[in-house]
Amino acid sequence: MARRKSSCRYCGRQGHTRRNCKDYKDYLKKEMEGGSYWATEEYKRMTQTKCSYCQTYGHNRRVCESRKEDIKTNTQEIYDARHKIRDKARDIGLGPGALVQYEASGWVEDEGYVRKMMVGPLLGLDWDNISHYDHPEHSYFNNRQSRCKVYHTQPAGVNTHSGWEPSGPYKVNWPAEYRGDSSRSSSCIISPSYTEYEDKWFTKAACQKTAIAMVDESFNRKKRR
Repeated sequence: MARRKSSCRYCGRQGHTRRNCKDYKDYLKKEMEGGSYWATEEYKRMTQTKCSYCQTYGHNRRVCESRKEDIKTNTQEIYDARHKIRDKARDIGLGPGALVQYEASGWVEDEGYVRKMMVGPLLGLDWDNISHYDHPEHSYFNNRQSRCKVYHTQPAGVNTHSGWEPSGPYKVNWPAEYRGDSSRSSSCIISPSYTEYEDKWFTKAACQKTAIAMVDESFNRKKRR
């Protein structure tokens, strides 16, 4: 069965659409000469690429200068913030191998739903997602986001599907600055480690990767609204 040819919604002829219709474009040009704002915007929409990022015509998001400038600005801010956070981590002993106390909860046999203070070795920080929004000047590192990865050991006696995370890497909140205080429910450092983090997380290239992800995530979030 032969495929039906498309027809133009302006002139009615087959073989093209209104977007490619010469008569419609000529009509828009005449309206533009008369000062029609609508015709100007319609002609742009038909003949030019519209950037989905800055919503202007003549380019796409890949080459958008506004997006490039936002990435450049975020890259520098992330670069500065990560170096400050590394200095802060060095000062308080938040290096790989540090013992961190954190709170976990779930169902335990013969105890019911309980919250327990656990202790696990720090595997590292989630540098891929650390940006200028994580302020190292604050003792709780901004709003205590889950930026630390510890090795979590599932307690004995837990039921299957109990809500407890299985043994393995587990994200916990930034620890408080003090050490060895087991009376607090927030995360804290029990035993510090001054092991340095790899330099690869503090290069402009690594920071740019995070900046690109942040800019695009912000764009997609606004787009969904």
